[in-house]
Amino acid sequence: MTDPTFNSHLFSNLAIAVAYATIPLTVLLNFRFFPKEARPLILLSAAFVLSCGVGHLLDGLHQTDVLYYWHWVTATISCICAIAFALVLPQQLRHNAILGTIIENIPIGLGLLQEDLDRDGQRRLRWKLVSNKAIVDLGQDLHDKWFDETAWGQSSLSIDDFLAVLDTSKPILQRELEIRHPFSDQLETYLLSCVNLPGSYLWVLWQDVTDRKLAYLSLTEATEQLEWQATHDYLTKAGNLVLFDRLQIQEADRFAGLLSVNLDRFKNINETLGHSIGDVLLQSIVERFQGLLGAGDVLVRTGADAFLILLETSNNPVDLDTLAQRFYAELRRPFICLDREIKIDASIGVADHSVGNLALMRIAGDIAMQVAKSNPLGKRVIVWTQDLMKQVRDRQEIALDLERALQCINCCGSEFELYYQPIVRLDDPTQCYEVEALVRWTSPQLGIVSPGLFIPIAEQTGAIAHISDWVVKQAIIQASRWTNRLRIAVNVSPWDLEREGFVERMVSLCEEYGVMPSRIALEITERAVTDKLERFSDTLKQLSNAGIRLKIDDFGTGDSGLGRILEGRWSEVKIDRSLLPESPRDLGRIAICRAIANLCHDLNIRSLAEGIETESQRLLLCELNIQDAQGFLFAKPMTEKT
Repeated sequence: MTDPTFNSHLFSNLAIAVAYATIPLTVLLNFRFFPKEARPLILLSAAFVLSCGVGHLLDGLHQTDVLYYWHWVTATISCICAIAFALVLPQQLRHNAILGTIIENIPIGLGLLQEDLDRDGQRRLRWKLVSNKAIVDLGQDLHDKWFDETAWGQSSLSIDDFLAVLDTSKPILQRELEIRHPFSDQLETYLLSCVNLPGSYLWVLWQDVTDRKLAYLSLTEATEQLEWQATHDYLTKAGNLVLFDRLQIQEADRFAGLLSVNLDRFKNINETLGHSIGDVLLQSIVERFQGLLGAGDVLVRTGADAFLILLETSNNPVDLDTLAQRFYAELRRPFICLDREIKIDASIGVADHSVGNLALMRIAGDIAMQVAKSNPLGKRVIVWTQDLMKQVRDRQEIALDLERALQCINCCGSEFELYYQPIVRLDDPTQCYEVEALVRWTSPQLGIVSPGLFIPIAEQTGAIAHISDWVVKQAIIQASRWTNRLRIAVNVSPWDLEREGFVERMVSLCEEYGVMPSRIALEITERAVTDKLERFSDTLKQLSNAGIRLKIDDFGTGDSGLGRILEGRWSEVKIDRSLLPESPRDLGRIAICRAIANLCHDLNIRSLAEGIETESQRLLLCELNIQDAQGFLFAKPMTEKT
């Protein structure tokens, strides 16, 4: 009969032996998954555990003799394990410490994500290993809120993208994105890669490139700033010729029309009022122009006083001439520059796409602008037509011939001559108390050239100074020859009044030829008074103080109104022929002339109607209390000899 104690001892040791054998068996089955450097220690450890199991098996079988020797085997294996661990383990710990230090300090972040299910059975990803705890903490879930739109327009990442890596094993490589920091809520830019690992794990690597991105953005911004500076005017912030040249190359067919704008006598503003006021004026002009531009229109400054306005088709449903008139109207409104009111005029040429591309439109616009600048009727906005080419050629021919003629203006064979038109009392036309000196030019090549043609050209080219000096001198000389003390009125350009020493020359000539200054009158057009009075008001005061009389010429053709009569020391107002009534039924003009005459009477200023051609006009104007008259009814301009 079997001893129960024996059986119990056998079964217990046998169970222990089986348990000991399970451990090395499990190790052997998974041996390939262990790191190579750890495999020797694992084998020794498995051998020691197995030897212990064999010892228990022998003990259960009561193999005392064999068990005695097997204890020596177990002891030997134990010593070998101890020696191996003593030799290898410190080295492995140092290696792990070094590796951990490297991982913690490497600029690339490392993380391990594991998939599991939340309480609702939804798939989720949880951080199981991280090397950069500035971004995430262990045990946290991956949240969509950490991801924002990427820096350069790539699609943003979400949890679904990471789960897709698990499902498809297709990695995410070098994706550039912005991660929202979970603590500071700041956006930081990273390059991120993610690969699939066995066991529903994701190995995630990320690199902080925030500084690199900021440097890139700074460089991009600096590049854009340099590009902007290269293509824009520093003072006005409008585009410059570099921008225009690029548009000619890259977008020559983009624009439907072009306005060529040239400011009149801007140089004089700089010279008389200072460059600081001139700079502020330019900035103000550009600001007004910008307010009229459409989204695709472009404003370009091409010179000190010149601009181009490029107009797109879609933004400008109205015609170009109407648009040009709007720009001109804005320009004509007074500007306040450093507490000074400045008025300026301009000439605008208009060209449309029918001319050709942008380069051809600029040529056509410039030609139209030049025609506007020299237009005798004062029309300041001119639309390009083929007929303008003839006007331009004629103008160039006149300019060249005028330059030649001025070289001998003071010679005996001068081509210039003064004509005199009488000014009479309106109530007694037989009394001629004054004449107006009118310059005439007869060119051997061009014949008789109208003053309406060559005077604007002379003003534009600066030749008006030579003509004015000659006219004033000849008029004063003629006044000295007349013994009846007849007075003479001379037309002067506003540019003359801005010339340095003009008053001194006038006074000096009167003294040189023995003519009383009161016998000389200077006529300034109302347009000049309207635009530039503040610039030469001091000159007018000096002329008046010297005894020289001042007249407003062509009154009613400008936009000043009656208020301009109050400004300045005027001796006479010449009412333009366009305001003179043709008959008693012309009630509007009658009312205007009566108002001017009454105001002049109250201010002790004489009133003169110019351009009277009929006796009925004379009688009607007499009833309106206008004092003086001039026109073909009384006499045409004549030379000294006639």
